[in-house]
Amino acid sequence: MIKNALRTSLLAGLAAACLAPAASADSIVFLEGGNVAVSQPDGSGKVQLTDGGDWHSPTQADDGTIAAVDGVGDIVVMAKDGEVLRKITTPKGVKASNAGYFAGEPVNLSFSPDGSKIAYSYVEALCPPAAPCGTMRSTFYTHADASPDATPVETYGNQYGVSQPEWIDNSRALVFGGALKQVNVDTVDGGDYNYSLWFSKDDSGEFVSDGELSRSGDRFAAIWGYGPSTQIAFWSGNPSGGEPSMECSSGDNDTDENYADPSWSPDSSSVAFASSKGVEVIRFTALGGGTCATDGSSVVIAPGASSPDWGPAEPAAARFTPEQQQQTTTNTTTNNQVQTTGNVQGGPANVITPSGARKQRFRGTISVGCTATVAGTCEAVALVKAGRKSVKSKVARKQVAAGQKVTLKLRFKKAAAAKIRKALRRSGKARATITLSAPGAAAKHVVTLKR
Repeated sequence: MIKNALRTSLLAGLAAACLAPAASADSIVFLEGGNVAVSQPDGSGKVQLTDGGDWHSPTQADDGTIAAVDGVGDIVVMAKDGEVLRKITTPKGVKASNAGYFAGEPVNLSFSPDGSKIAYSYVEALCPPAAPCGTMRSTFYTHADASPDATPVETYGNQYGVSQPEWIDNSRALVFGGALKQVNVDTVDGGDYNYSLWFSKDDSGEFVSDGELSRSGDRFAAIWGYGPSTQIAFWSGNPSGGEPSMECSSGDNDTDENYADPSWSPDSSSVAFASSKGVEVIRFTALGGGTCATDGSSVVIAPGASSPDWGPAEPAAARFTPEQQQQTTTNTTTNNQVQTTGNVQGGPANVITPSGARKQRFRGTISVGCTATVAGTCEAVALVKAGRKSVKSKVARKQVAAGQKVTLKLRFKKAAAAKIRKALRRSGKARATITLSAPGAAAKHVVTLKR
């Protein structure tokens, strides 16, 4: 039975001027148009941090460091202004609970408060031979400074049957499963399938998922139900005190199958969440002891956006730019971020900017654009991960005028192309890392190949 529905007062969707939040240095990271963005809690000062439109699962640590998944399925760790710090490739072929094997694209990222670890999940439909078919899920953890490969699964274990991790503190996370294991606590200490149940509402026929505990440790927000009847609901209590008490929900008249990702403010007074309208924020004046009251407003701070994550760091005032990158003599970045390695014969520093589609159908070649600030020869070569091995393209070369763009076509020997096609038939996609070079400069560009 839904308790204390707030219908009009909790999710009224009033204008942003109604909220008037107290001044703070907090920030909310979210997904808008497929890119990662950050803003003040009232939606002001928004800065778009990525391009390409293929990003998902943004999350932030307390110092503002951000992680998200890019278009090729890697975890990208970036500074709060979007400067790429490193990429993390998570393992492929990890076993699921039905004896199938995950292809291995991470979802549901969650940064630990201290920024030392990132939790992630695999959620895939698997149908192995002689085993039950269905959507399988597992949760894993990696050190945030791991690169290029994630921390081995064996270090922290395979948490079968759960996903949507959210940290309680730096050593424990909430994870969410299905029947009889809806809300669980995982102590991140190694070992497979060793989380413990907090509570599950199977007896009432309701479903609790995708939740987060407040930093005060006594408030819990989660998604209640599923499909068209989905609500957002709020409890008081904590994992050490038994089942929490449900204080209120959006109510039967305020259902929305797009309710997702509730995230508490650092002072535990407010919640950001996703809805059909975008990213909304509500502020509680009381929650607990049978009382549930808000300031009477729910404000859309980012129309059409999703996946909010609220943290205590001040948001970036502006996005990191290639011009900032050129101030250093040696920087390594990927996906249209420049690497400058020095001056050309005592002249100005050369800068390469790669370009081109991040997703390409493989027809025996891969295309990439090369723009250089100093005239010379631009060379490119691609390394494609095909199954457990990688194959290399032939080197392509073209003369490039200063400030102009040339397009290079990377070709493969017959045997190498056959391996790529075989990998595409098996998994549907393959990753190509293209290295471009010109006198005094180099850069990388990553492309997802499809059949």
